[in-house]
Amino acid sequence: MTLSSRVSEFQIIISRSFSGKICALSFPANLFLVRAMRRSALQIVFLIALFGWFLAVESRRGLDFVEAAYGDWLDANAPRLTPRSSVTLIEINEESLGREKRWPWSPLNYLLFLQAAQQHRFGIAAIEPVLDWSRSPGVSDERLGRFQYEKNLQDAIRRMPKILLGARLGFPDDPDLIPPLEVVPQLRRVTGDTTKLPPFTAIEQEPKEEMRLSATIGFTNVPATPTNVRTIPLLFSYRGQVVPSFALQAAIMWLKLTLDDVQVVVGSQIALGSAVKIPIDAAGSMRVDFRASLARHGSADLLLAAQQAEQKLPPFMPIDDLQNQVVLLTRTDPAARTLALPIAISRPKSKSVDEVASRPPPNPRAGAPGELIAHAIATIQTKSFVRRSGMQVDIFLVLLAMTAGFFALHVPRVQDLALFALLAVLSYLLLAISVFGFWLVALPLVLPAGLAAFIVIFAAISPRETRAA
Repeated sequence: MTLSSRVSEFQIIISRSFSGKICALSFPANLFLVRAMRRSALQIVFLIALFGWFLAVESRRGLDFVEAAYGDWLDANAPRLTPRSSVTLIEINEESLGREKRWPWSPLNYLLFLQAAQQHRFGIAAIEPVLDWSRSPGVSDERLGRFQYEKNLQDAIRRMPKILLGARLGFPDDPDLIPPLEVVPQLRRVTGDTTKLPPFTAIEQEPKEEMRLSATIGFTNVPATPTNVRTIPLLFSYRGQVVPSFALQAAIMWLKLTLDDVQVVVGSQIALGSAVKIPIDAAGSMRVDFRASLARHGSADLLLAAQQAEQKLPPFMPIDDLQNQVVLLTRTDPAARTLALPIAISRPKSKSVDEVASRPPPNPRAGAPGELIAHAIATIQTKSFVRRSGMQVDIFLVLLAMTAGFFALHVPRVQDLALFALLAVLSYLLLAISVFGFWLVALPLVLPAGLAAFIVIFAAISPRETRAA
């Protein structure tokens, strides 16, 4: 045997000896690593279940503003079909007010609207501005023509088969003075806790008694908040009585129902006979679908179309198609857009008589109370109720996250795990858009995003196989 072969054999023996010792030394470390990873896997499954329960509860309480903003994003970006409602909005816009921007309107203006409604047999003629000129300081009766036309307006209201007039609830100027209880439309088939309904003790503004007796009254109070208005109250509490809002009254009249046909479960739903079940929260409010389709025309356009039809000329707007619709007259000029809406609503271009090219464009997300009411009526008619997914979806997401967390510790690199989590969240958002577009169901955001971030962070601080090398 040569010297080189003996040296090679000696090297083989030495290497096998050292490798055996290294394996013997590394075996306890490998065993410790395996046990640590098993312990971490059990920990992450338990912690995901606990953290998921926390997120599911908080997303409905303290973090509900995140879910609300996420719902606005879904509403603005989800492609979906919006069926045409039977609501036509007649706008008192800049063109209707003229150069002087005169407000309030005189009784003559409302009289012309009702004459067109009677002539063309509108389904329901609804007037949102309160027909009350007693609180117009600095405006003379002669200028408004009140004495000349108010009696004619009362006669026109009396001749209307279905007319809805607006009124406002409020509180007395003197809190120690209890005003007399007035007769109001009252819902009697009510169950549930009514203490969270908006409470009022007085009627702040209403038409005269001669007009009220010939019409149906609806209360037009809307939320006065600087934040985005997503809901509208359908129920109010007036001196312990549950009364319907203007939008709910319009839906009841359009369905040809009475107040006795309405059954209310506060915090759950309002059943309008067997036709519609409106989901409401504990405060009696409904989420408004601002993409619910409705027609819009200026009041000047309506009067022009009525004049064309009277002269046997083809009207430029389908005025005869309003026979089965809720025709709502309301103010929509920029000064009346006091509400912040979550998404921009479709609005025809203004044809103001003093429109200037240099004027800054109006805020597309600013809306008038009447526009909120119109979209609420359209939401009820088309049954386009936006709903949050139930707890079953939350439980499924938590179980899915527990399974993903168990296998996440076996991913060699944390960077790869973070990329997988990001792709999973993006895929989830695409799924959420599709679900919202088909069924108007908003899947949660806080829960899956929070669990994905938790899995990545926990896996980053846990023992990993790459650390054993």
